[in-house]
Amino acid sequence: MSRSRVLWVVGLLALGACGGEDHEPREEPGNRPPPGSSNPPVTYQRSNVTGTYAVTGTLQSNAPDGSGHNIGNVRDTITVSENTSGLNLLSVNIASMSCGGGIRAAMNGERTFDVSGGTCPVNVESGCTASMKVNDGSGSRDAGGAFQLELRGDVSTTCGPFSSRRMFVMRLAGTSSGLSAPDTTFEKLSLGASISDTLGLLSTDTGHTP
Repeated sequence: MSRSRVLWVVGLLALGACGGEDHEPREEPGNRPPPGSSNPPVTYQRSNVTGTYAVTGTLQSNAPDGSGHNIGNVRDTITVSENTSGLNLLSVNIASMSCGGGIRAAMNGERTFDVSGGTCPVNVESGCTASMKVNDGSGSRDAGGAFQLELRGDVSTTCGPFSSRRMFVMRLAGTSSGLSAPDTTFEKLSLGASISDTLGLLSTDTGHTP
């Protein structure tokens, strides 16, 4: 092969090496989808349910074995506020009780939420202690402002060596109309006592189990 032909072949090979480069853009690490293509969590507008509500409703209770069922009317004020410790989290507080940071809840829709739990002390007679433990529940506020809340749990009472426990279901409804808790005997008989007073009576009227 002549020297000129050899140079021509070498030139073609060099051009092929340069011209064969892939011009597709490289994928930057930051542009890659997250592992499993997971979507960010849904965030609901907590302002759709937060507020202070004057409520009335019923408190049903019974012993753990289902006996001793009774029902009473209650009236109180419920405040639902944002819990800043996480997305969609809420705190539910009862005006007549001291529930610390509140009963825990979380949004599960644009106008609905689930209650996950909380404990509040109950005022009872001297020498006894009692607490309300909320196990679960649910709540909502519709577009017209009507508020509903259901709480389920138990009330435990200890008086010296004796103790008792009753299960309860509270169903409450109302609006942010600014009604106050009842302060007369007539109001308490017709509309119900506060939740705190009702639970206090419930704790002392059930007898004690050694």
